[in-house]
Formats: sequence, C-alpha cells, structure tokens
Amino acid sequence: MQSVMVVKAILMCFEFAYGLKVNYSKSIVGGEGISSNDLLRFSSLLNCGIMKASFTYFGYESIRD
Repeated sequence: MQSVMVVKAILMCFEFAYGLKVNYSKSIVGGEGISSNDLLRFSSLLNCGIMKASFTYFGYESIRD
C-alpha cells in the first residue's frame, strides 16, 4: 500500500511541476501475483479502474496463458 501511495505522490508532483493533470477516471491499475482485494484497494486509492487482462496493446487486450 505504501508503494501505491508513493506512486500517487509522484503523479501529484508531476501535475504541480508541469501543469498537466492525470485523468484517473480513464486510468487502470493491474498487477501480477497480488490478491484481488489488494488490487481493489489500490484502485480505490488511485480512483481508477481495474485491468481485466494482462495488458492492452493498440486497443486489443492480450491475456497471457
């Protein structure tokens, strides 16, 4: 949880330094090897969605087997 809070602080510093805002409502978070409860807490803290697949590339979701 502390690492997620550090990432959010870095993004906030980016917003202050460059005047650009991160659109959290369009952002998603995902993880490998973490529980779905932790992922839910992280997305709640960052105010963003949860990734359904491993990653999206040019609009196509790729699921690793």
